[in-house]
Amino acid sequence: MDLPKAASREDIQQIFSVELTADGKTYVDSKRVQDDQVVASLAQDARAKNKELRAVIRADKKVEHGRVIHVLDLLKRAGVAKIAFAVSPELTGGPPPKKP
Repeated sequence: MDLPKAASREDIQQIFSVELTADGKTYVDSKRVQDDQVVASLAQDARAKNKELRAVIRADKKVEHGRVIHVLDLLKRAGVAKIAFAVSPELTGGPPPKKP
């Protein structure tokens, strides 16, 4: 694959990915970590290297709301301000609802 070149390394957007599975496992950037508390130290390290670090939380819909909020709080305390949640689009199979 021939990808375009960036002018500098800073032009490449870095994403800090946190995945929470239904069976209680936690992954950071596709690597399993011992528990959610490790997320904070890894996020601090990543943010030290990139002040514009963005995080994406991918949580199975069966993960308890409190656990997701806890990880969100860990990221915020680590100084990560740009946080998004990964979702899958819902496929309805029909036309979109009409606007009134």
